[in-house]
Amino acid sequence: MTQDQKTELEYLIDLLREASKWNVDQGDDALRLEVDLRINNILNSVEVEDETKVPAEPDNLPTEDEALTGDEHLASVEKVSEARSKWERDKVRVYIDGKHVWKPRAECVKQPRDNSKGGAPWKWVWNNPNSPTVEENLPTKDEQVEAMWAEHERS
Repeated sequence: MTQDQKTELEYLIDLLREASKWNVDQGDDALRLEVDLRINNILNSVEVEDETKVPAEPDNLPTEDEALTGDEHLASVEKVSEARSKWERDKVRVYIDGKHVWKPRAECVKQPRDNSKGGAPWKWVWNNPNSPTVEENLPTKDEQVEAMWAEHERS
């Protein structure tokens, strides 16, 4: 194999490798897109000092091959932890309907609990100011269950 044949073979292999990176829509051809890109790079390349050429970036490279622009802001760990602690200052975690949720500290009270097995001697309990049970005398869960069973037995 001559040097020209080796060079041509290397070029074709490189062309196929780069073409395989394209994400193409139905009806497009990855090889054609790569050839078009290379032609455009040659025709539209930018001359810089030292007579070197900088090719233009293609528009639809796979995500892992795209260059980072540097516009994305990554917050430092210190800023993130400071913001979180500032947000948590006036909030507490309470247990509502089987889930732990954050509620304003002003709407919660400390309630003592049995800590004979260890643990904290108190827990936070949320006093829902907008709860309908505060203003109205609604039935309890046991009363609702009894009413449902009674209705079930009647039918």
